[in-house]
Amino acid sequence: MLDCEAWTIQNNLAGVGDKASTAATLEDCRAECIDNDECTGVDWVAAQTTGRQCWVVGPWTRKSEARSGIDRHTLDRTCLTGSICIVWAPPSPVQTTVRESGNQPQWYRHSGQRHSPAPQD
Repeated sequence: MLDCEAWTIQNNLAGVGDKASTAATLEDCRAECIDNDECTGVDWVAAQTTGRQCWVVGPWTRKSEARSGIDRHTLDRTCLTGSICIVWAPPSPVQTTVRESGNQPQWYRHSGQRHSPAPQD
């Protein structure tokens, strides 16, 4: 079993040239990034209007700079290539477990213990 932190969070950091997304939640924003092979992370603006909070980071992002109120969530894709990976987004008490089945990752949500095992087929 591979346990890892798939997301690294840096407060007050934003990209110039990020792609806007209409994702309404941080979870949806992160899922959009995971689904885009070129995505390296997301910038989340919690104080912004719903649907204008998510900015996708990738090769199109020209530079990063300090910006108050924006949090950079950098994706560690090496974590996602393991057979089992726990994706943890503090301070949420909910964790998402990714388990690959063939080429399709399967997602499971758990509450409680941080290192609970993925459900068995």
